Amino acid sequence: SHTALRQALRAAAATAASRGADAFYHVDLPAVLSRVERWREALPRVDPYYAVKCNPDAELLATLAAAGVGFDCASQAEMAAVTALGVHPTRIVYANPCKPPAHLAYAAHAGIRLHAFAWEGELEKTAQLAPRAQLLLRIAVDDAKAQCALSNKYGAAMHEVPAVLATAERPGLPVRGGSFPPG
Repeated sequence: SHTALRQALRAAAATAASRGADAFYHVDLPAVLSRVERWREALPRVDPYYAVKCNPDAELLATLAAAGVGFDCASQAEMAAVTALGVHPTRIVYANPCKPPAHLAYAAHAGIRLHAFAWEGELEKTAQLAPRAQLLLRIAVDDAKAQCALSNKYGAAMHEVPAVLATAERPGLPVRGGSFPPG
């Protein structure tokens, strides 16, 4: 009921205040699961991948993992958090377009083979440290009207795609598809 929810939120706010916290948030896990189900009904052939950096709350990640959602991880810590939940490496994309070598080595060791990349400079490093990687080319999209524009940060412009794909062939890293930031 709405009354019970309001009381629970007031209690949580009071607890947060007593601990010196300035803010807290409430995650409606049943609503999250409802949205996952709506996604699957609308796009049955498209697997969703949750960007862990949006909200790495352990309960949220566990709920999504149990629902079979994949994960978009940008760091070793995010990959470790998701694999600790028992998520199979095939359900994880290492999506950081500028990967630190230690994080690449961690991904390779953990069996996380699907890696997003946005530029040719990442290919040699990936071939050396994660030679079994499979790639997703991050494409720059026109997201000027998006709430959070991300293509201005990373992504290959459409006119660059053929050259980037040709470069990926040289170290023998298979490109399985594309990705884009849905900012």
